[in-house]
Amino acid sequence: RKDIPRTTHQYPVLDGARGHLLLERAIFIWAKRHPACGYVQGMLDVIMPFCFVVLANRLSDMRVSKMLSMKEAEVQALLDNELTEEQWMKIEADFFWLSSSFLGSIQENFTFDQAAAHAMVKKLGSVVQSIDPALTKHIESHSITFPDFAFRWINCLLLRELSPVQGLRLYDTYMSEEGRFSELHVYICASLMQKWSGQMKQEQDYGALMQLLQKPPTFYLSERDMDEIISQAYLHQQVFESAPRHLQQGGASKAGN
Repeated sequence: RKDIPRTTHQYPVLDGARGHLLLERAIFIWAKRHPACGYVQGMLDVIMPFCFVVLANRLSDMRVSKMLSMKEAEVQALLDNELTEEQWMKIEADFFWLSSSFLGSIQENFTFDQAAAHAMVKKLGSVVQSIDPALTKHIESHSITFPDFAFRWINCLLLRELSPVQGLRLYDTYMSEEGRFSELHVYICASLMQKWSGQMKQEQDYGALMQLLQKPPTFYLSERDMDEIISQAYLHQQVFESAPRHLQQGGASKAGN
């Protein structure tokens, strides 16, 4: 109940009593059904795209981008006119089962030690060391480690760094991976770093570099930019995973510690 308002305040379509209840019920039932994991901050971000899609699907002639751009009064009138309580319950059901299936595939990211998320951060360090060793050296020269900025990228699947529409584009790709998207996600993160590698290398101030790493300028990414980042990620994955094991692990001890 504390996290939901903080997560939904920027989305008028969910920032009301009924939207909060929708999210609260879904995440509460998930936590009760998965006691080894429970609720962990970041889960709401991860399942939010499903909420947008399910809601838009129940509204007449509505795209997610249009729904998210509507003002609070406009959204409230639309919801009141088009959604009965019975329809809200159907939305809850669709949203819960989509979210449950998705969270189940990345549950180890949210267990007590979050071992899977830490392993992905370590692998990201190895991938960046392989494709752009100069960038890794520059980051390390400022005493910045990959967990300092990349843990949230991994844990929230970049949804705090991307706009909702950009996030949906990313999720389209992840859904096509049939449960193996966590592997691709590491390379998506590496491609984002490569995109701003030149700018990062120019930053000589610790604070400015850390801010760029923690809040990359993704707002300006177009649909074509997203396509290129995803395509580059697939290429990096193909090259990196076909390399000898000792080359894959090069730089892991530095980037992951």
